[in-house]
Amino acid sequence: MISRKTYQKITFCTVCMNRLHHLKKTLPENIRQNKKYSDLQHILLDYNSTDGMEKWVQENLQDHINNGRVIYYKTGESESFHRSHSRNMAFRLAEESIVCNIDADNYTGEDFAFYLNEHFIVHRDGYLAVDYNADDKRFKDSYGRIACFKKDFLAVGGYDERMSGYGYEDIDFCERLSRYGLKQYHITSDLYLRSISHSHQERQANEPRANQIQIIYIQFINPFKSHVIYLFNDQTFSMATLLDSQEGFGIPSLEEKGWINGLWKTTDEQLVLKPDNQRTKSLNITSERHLLYARKNTFYRITDDGFQKELKRIYPILTNHQHYLNNIKRNVIKVNSEKFGCGTVFRNFKEKIRIN
Repeated sequence: MISRKTYQKITFCTVCMNRLHHLKKTLPENIRQNKKYSDLQHILLDYNSTDGMEKWVQENLQDHINNGRVIYYKTGESESFHRSHSRNMAFRLAEESIVCNIDADNYTGEDFAFYLNEHFIVHRDGYLAVDYNADDKRFKDSYGRIACFKKDFLAVGGYDERMSGYGYEDIDFCERLSRYGLKQYHITSDLYLRSISHSHQERQANEPRANQIQIIYIQFINPFKSHVIYLFNDQTFSMATLLDSQEGFGIPSLEEKGWINGLWKTTDEQLVLKPDNQRTKSLNITSERHLLYARKNTFYRITDDGFQKELKRIYPILTNHQHYLNNIKRNVIKVNSEKFGCGTVFRNFKEKIRIN
C-alpha cells in the first residue's frame, strides 16, 4: 500500500444543468467522504442551470469555497446541455495532474481520492474507467467515471464535441486514450460506483436535439433493418437506415456514414423532403397520416407513446455512435482541432474567465 503521505493533485470535475435535486445529495457527501485527502479540489460547473443552483451553492458551499476545497464556475452561454463541451470546460479549468469526471448523480465512495492517488502512483501508463464491456450492467450509470492525467486529456483533444447528446461520448474518449497508447484500468469496487437511479427522460431532459423532434416515421424492411425519418420543429429532418444492434448495448446502428439531413415541408397532402446536396423527395400523406413512397412503400407514423419515446431517446445515441464508429475506422486519436471547451465562465460568483 502506498503511503497516504504521498499526495498528487486531484480534481473532481462535476458538470450540472438543472439537476440540483441530485447535486444536493451527492456533492456534500462526496466532499465529506474525501475530506481527508489534502490535495483535492472539487470543480462544480453550473452549465446555465435555472433551478436555483447558484443560490444553493452560495447558501451551502461557501465555507468550502472560502477554503479552496470547492471552486464554483458558472456559464450562461448554453441554452441546452452539451455533455462533451461541458466536460471539456471543467477539465480545462482543472489544475495539472489527475482529473476525474464525477457525474452529478454519482457518489465517489469513501476515500476515493486516496484510491486514485495510489493507483496513479503505480500505474502512470494509463487511465481509469468503468468496464463498459462487462456483463454486469449494475454500474451503467457510472460509465462517465473516467480519471486520467490532464496532460493525456489534452493530448487527445478531450471529449469529441460533435457528440453533444447522451451516449458514447465517454466510450469514445476512453478508446482514443487507448489508441494514444495508454492502458485502460478498471474501477471495479462497488464502494466507488454508487449512483442515483433515474429515468431516461430525466437523463435526457436538457437534450438540444431530441426534444425538438415533432414527428417520426418508420418503414420496416425486415426484422433486422428499417428506414426512419425524424421531423424536427425547426423544419429540418434526419433520415437513415437502422440496422439491428451488433453490440451489447442494444442500440441499432446506422447503415450510412451519418444522417441524411435537410429541410421538410408539407404541401398538397405531401411531405416534401429536400436533403442537403440530393434530389428532393415527395411522399404522399395517407388518410391515416402515414406516408406512401414509390412502389407503395409505406412509412408508418409513430403514434404509440412508448415507441415514440424510445425512438426519441436513441436519436442522440445513434448520432454519437456513428461519430464513434467513424473515429475507429479512421484511427482518430485527437479530435476538436485545437479549440475545445471554450467559453466564458464566472469563478466563485464574480471573477470572469474566458477559456480560449
